[in-house]
Amino acid sequence: MQLLVRELIDWRLAEYINRDQSNQPQKFVGRIIHAAGKPIIKLPDRSKHDYVPKDWVHILVDDQRYYANFVKEFINVVRTDPHDDENHLATLLRGWFGEDVGKPGTDFKVEFESFGEFYRMSPKTRSTESSADLRWQHYMRESIPPLFGEEFNTGSWRQGFVVKDNNVFLLVTLDKTDHDADHQYQDFFTSSSIFKWQSQNRTKQESSHGKIIAQHKALGMFVHLFIRTQKRFNGKAAPFIYCGEVDFVSWEGELPISVTWKLREPVPATLRDRLGVPLDDD
Repeated sequence: MQLLVRELIDWRLAEYINRDQSNQPQKFVGRIIHAAGKPIIKLPDRSKHDYVPKDWVHILVDDQRYYANFVKEFINVVRTDPHDDENHLATLLRGWFGEDVGKPGTDFKVEFESFGEFYRMSPKTRSTESSADLRWQHYMRESIPPLFGEEFNTGSWRQGFVVKDNNVFLLVTLDKTDHDADHQYQDFFTSSSIFKWQSQNRTKQESSHGKIIAQHKALGMFVHLFIRTQKRFNGKAAPFIYCGEVDFVSWEGELPISVTWKLREPVPATLRDRLGVPLDDD
């Protein structure tokens, strides 16, 4: 029975490809992100791209047949048969792009092109830049989202705590003299590797943001720290310095929560004075 099904698939695919077509095949692009330590594919918004398929769909990858499960926002399972247990998605994506595929700071995409009831999946871009390559450089606020495959919009990226897919962005201004009294958060370095940060004053430890802060590793999420000393420089918006990924250490209180983060790479000596890192730090 399985052989008969495969022969039918081959016949229908060949029939579609070989017949003259007046319309171009539908195409769309999926971005590769990380979830639970593995790469998955984020699908485009179906409200804007209603031709993105749903449920189990036949796909061709390097001329091999697979079944991909198109769920609400992602593809996280690719199998040779819907009833098989083995998930081939991570292996396929890493085979194209390498072990860093989907990690923060990378911008890998795949393209889907329709052929009747089939979709051919192929690599769209090849990027080698990782978040480590981005550290200690200056970025304007609107330049940060594209580094991680996101689009800038003023609604969400004007905040100091931004969650996008499996990435969390802390956008911190150290000098808050021009902030309202309700937003005079205490953010500062205690050493070249430890940063003290306060959440928004409405955040509780049991809230969704509180859980992300304390459990980001278990949730497969990455926290990125961007810091600038002042909001404006020479009358214009000041850029942020990317300090890389940070890991949760501890917290206390709420409304706001005072959080201790540890940098994965210490602040370089050349930037310590600018970022207010204590002079006696080793």
